[in-house]
Amino acid sequence: MILFHGDNPVESRRNLHDKVVKDFSSLHDKIITLDGKKVVLGELKQNIENSSLFGEKNIVLIENFFTRPKSKELTQIIAYLTLHQTYPILFWEGKKVSPTQSKTFPQAQVIEAKISRQAYVFVESLGKNLPASLKQWRECVGQESAGSLHYALSSHVRRLLTVSEPTAKTPPWLKVKLDSQRKAIGETALMWLHGQLIELDYKNKTGTSALDLGGELELLIINLYHKRYENI
Repeated sequence: MILFHGDNPVESRRNLHDKVVKDFSSLHDKIITLDGKKVVLGELKQNIENSSLFGEKNIVLIENFFTRPKSKELTQIIAYLTLHQTYPILFWEGKKVSPTQSKTFPQAQVIEAKISRQAYVFVESLGKNLPASLKQWRECVGQESAGSLHYALSSHVRRLLTVSEPTAKTPPWLKVKLDSQRKAIGETALMWLHGQLIELDYKNKTGTSALDLGGELELLIINLYHKRYENI
């Protein structure tokens, strides 16, 4: 049993893929993916315990199980899985789980994917000046994949756009910091950046981008400052 999670879902998904390729790539292994928010005990038992007549071994991947609301069904599933911690069961979460959640199954191996400190320094540098942002960006490139940096930047931009909303529940000290950066970038430039990141994600997934993702992101950073100065 292995749990993949972290604040870097791009890297976490890559860790999952590498583990599957390395340890479960036999022709006799079958990967079964279940929605952790909806799976019921009967379905889970059937997929974990049943084996093919041809000797296939079911590798069960349960996604986003730990974000599921508490219920009687959930309690029963946890009790069942606790008795089957040595089975080939993989969990993948699209975000970081709490320390308490990560100990739900004590025997499970936990693999956490983190966004590097340098990536945080980079996204927080936006709005200062172009040379500083490009310097931080190029230092990040050697530490993080372009996909991880796209995710970190997209998440930070969304936070900047929503920091003043009542539902944001942002600590006062962080709100002051984010408000200052939001003002430095400018509302128009920030909205433009948000739209460009969404478009870039689509192009990357459909293979319609003229440059690789890293090149597109660097160009986006440069264009952000041109956009910002246009609106001063």
